[in-house]
Amino acid sequence: LAVAVGVRLNEKVSVGGSLILGRAFLFQTAPIQQLAQIGIIRNSRLDVSQIGGFGGSFNLHLRPTKKVNFGFNFKTARKFNLEGKLDTVQPVVTQTGLQLIPLHLDVIVPFKLPFIIESGVKVQPNDKIFLAFDYRFYNYSAALDRLNVIHKTSNTTLATQTFNARN
Repeated sequence: LAVAVGVRLNEKVSVGGSLILGRAFLFQTAPIQQLAQIGIIRNSRLDVSQIGGFGGSFNLHLRPTKKVNFGFNFKTARKFNLEGKLDTVQPVVTQTGLQLIPLHLDVIVPFKLPFIIESGVKVQPNDKIFLAFDYRFYNYSAALDRLNVIHKTSNTTLATQTFNARN
């Protein structure tokens, strides 16, 4: 959800901005590594979500001539603390053999969306033809480097997934 406002300052310049409220969710199933190493395929299930992640954007539209337009947009990074459940099993070796103890854990997953910079140019040589070009930069390497699943009560990290995201 975003609430935006824009103002035309004069014939050549407009500015705008928005306030953003988002909903993020993550649902992931994956094999449990400890069990996969010994040939037992059993999945963990992570299901987390949150409404929040407040942010904003700033926009600038320049019209230096009737044939050329420039647009710029900056959107802030946003942070979420996704809450939900991790369903998994803990392998335990007993006298009778390997036991799989089911666990249903309350977890938090800190999650970030990157800041975004966008720019564009529109060239209109006549009334029937126009050319438009744009560029977008998403700062993924700073926002999506690692995902930590944290136990809500003890605040200990239960699992980490590294993405090595690139911009």
